[in-house]
Amino acid sequence: MSWWRELLGLKARRRRTASEAPPSVTDHGVAPAIRAMAVEPVVESHVALNDFAATGTARDACYALLGEVEPDVLAPLVNPALMGGPAWPAMRQAWNVIHRRGSTLVISNGLSDPFDPPGSDPETDRLGFGVEVYAEMRGQPMQDLARSWLFDLIYQVSQNVAHHGQFHRLIDRHGVLSMVLEVKGLPPQWVSPDGMAGMLIGLPAASVPASFDTARGPVRLLAVTLLHPGEVAFLESSEDVLGNRRILAEKLSALPGGHVNDLGRAPVVE
Repeated sequence: MSWWRELLGLKARRRRTASEAPPSVTDHGVAPAIRAMAVEPVVESHVALNDFAATGTARDACYALLGEVEPDVLAPLVNPALMGGPAWPAMRQAWNVIHRRGSTLVISNGLSDPFDPPGSDPETDRLGFGVEVYAEMRGQPMQDLARSWLFDLIYQVSQNVAHHGQFHRLIDRHGVLSMVLEVKGLPPQWVSPDGMAGMLIGLPAASVPASFDTARGPVRLLAVTLLHPGEVAFLESSEDVLGNRRILAEKLSALPGGHVNDLGRAPVVE
């Protein structure tokens, strides 16, 4: 099974073997209560540390506006980058849990850390990958969130953002992206016969800002929204994948809180 596949009307990337894929949440384990201060960035210069601190302050302020942020983050016990997985800009990999009225939101924290040392474009590199990704679920938080489908979903998308490295350019070009992944723990009705789950990435959300500002520029916040297998089939039902995706995005955006993952939601297409 391929590690990931974009649905952009383009050819799928080369298939990877299981040994090439970064470990899943159940493989390496996730500590459900690691203090944010215990997850340190890898920075080599005073300038980079200042950029890191400024970006972190802006990110934390934005997240605080979304709801009640748990003081502890979800973080791998062993950094996946040390086990062959994608590297994040400052190596730090973490996710915040935010409790909102009637929903739970899990959001990456580190994809927008500044790179250190910077690459060929220092200004851009100080925004890291320029995005953070989140998945919001309607209802109360799960008892073991670190081993839930919600966290597995956002964990895998986060790693794909780091693996690709230019997700912000894809968003610039297409607005909303689509992907299929093998997400563990989803109910059968949300999974295709071959065990895959489809999703949209970047669906507009009325209750979450599209970005937050930093001294180096805006960082996008991208919603991850699950699709019914029938909606994925509609997406791939013709060569006009981009047009089909626009239709799905419009129909979901028309729903109240359409970006929110509601496992009781009916398909928006037949």
